[in-house]
Amino acid sequence: MEHGGVKLSRRRNATYKGRPQWKGLLFMLPSLLGVGIFVFLPFLDVIRRSFCEAVTGRFSGLENYRMVFENTAFRLAAQNTLRFVGICIPLLLALSLGAALLLYGQIKYRQALKSAFLLPMAIPVASVVLLWKVAFHSQGLLNGLFHSLNLTQVDWM
Repeated sequence: MEHGGVKLSRRRNATYKGRPQWKGLLFMLPSLLGVGIFVFLPFLDVIRRSFCEAVTGRFSGLENYRMVFENTAFRLAAQNTLRFVGICIPLLLALSLGAALLLYGQIKYRQALKSAFLLPMAIPVASVVLLWKVAFHSQGLLNGLFHSLNLTQVDWM
């Protein structure tokens, strides 16, 4: 078998694909252990506890689930959630796609439109930066307070 002028052995290719990749699994092991310990085990414990009474811990079977499904507040919350997922999420995706296509098609005003969409994300970050600068500058509010109390000023930056 040739590939780009280089002969490849079928046997070599077949053994490579059939051999387990232990190195890759070893690299994934810490993440898998973390997910198992901090996500999977607590999830199993919640499922186990859902079949027990809250105070005594005695096994109650499906009684907890029957009470939840008979609760009108739960049914209203589930109905609102399903309505949100069925209406709002598709509408949001369609409007987002429409805005993206509008931005992509406008060659003349593309930069101005991108800036208009990204400006609301930049303003909070800039506000926090300015606030920290005012508070922690060498002539800022905290050092001014320290100076008025005859304390040593700190170079925060």
